[in-house]
Amino acid sequence: MYRFVVKTLCLQIAFSSFGIARWPWVASRSDVPPCAAVDPGKWHANGTAIMAAAEAATLIALSSGGKLTRAASRVSGPNPNRRGKAFPMSDDWKITEHAANVAAQFADRWATAVAAQARRIQRPENTLERVPDAWVQVSVLRQLLRAAQMAQESSGTQVVRQRIQDAIDAFIEAVVVETTMTERERAFKLARDALEHFDEYYRGVGDEQQRNTRRRDRSPREDEAQRFRVDLDGPADGALRLRIGPLRPAKPLVVIDLVEHAPRAARQLVRALSFGDAGWAPL
Repeated sequence: MYRFVVKTLCLQIAFSSFGIARWPWVASRSDVPPCAAVDPGKWHANGTAIMAAAEAATLIALSSGGKLTRAASRVSGPNPNRRGKAFPMSDDWKITEHAANVAAQFADRWATAVAAQARRIQRPENTLERVPDAWVQVSVLRQLLRAAQMAQESSGTQVVRQRIQDAIDAFIEAVVVETTMTERERAFKLARDALEHFDEYYRGVGDEQQRNTRRRDRSPREDEAQRFRVDLDGPADGALRLRIGPLRPAKPLVVIDLVEHAPRAARQLVRALSFGDAGWAPL
């Protein structure tokens, strides 16, 4: 009962701080905007952070002697056999010794963000939000891949590393729906780079545009800027894709799925990551 009360209070405080919910007596006042007026996009963007903050606050409130446990919270993860496993935390817990676990936890968060962004792209508050949300989705997908690669590099056995590599290959295959480049992973990185470094690619001085020239020696090239244009592709109902390439009818350099396959592919990638014997890693 004590845990329930503490967690309820933590959730209410977290929700109120994000402007998503208010106490019943406050919501009834005429000078306070109702909960229904809250931007749904804020819920999608902040929902994961709210739940994580509430869970962390609950654990802190129930801790004693510097030891915390997740056994009672029954946190579920990619490996259902380890649900509810006790996870002692103290100053002796070494992050670097559990890097694979930490990476898997980050991957889980980014996969959740992929699903949230897909919903925002499909159901925007207004059409002006769809384009920047599509751009953000590419960065989120890239962060998920980085987390998976971190888990692979930190894994102790070749069997686990190979399993993660197979999952990464399947993920890339699912989200890179079209490319004229020989390496699909490089094409996926290009999509992120063209957006992240737009100040370079729209001047024709990006790394993929002048690969054999040192950055300080590069000069703007209009032909390269035209060849790496950023655009959206796909039906108007929200199943959009990111297109990097010259104007149509020329073939694109790469087309990235954002909504149709990305959320499922992201979650499948997370399931392939190993959490080892230590259970969930705290972030």
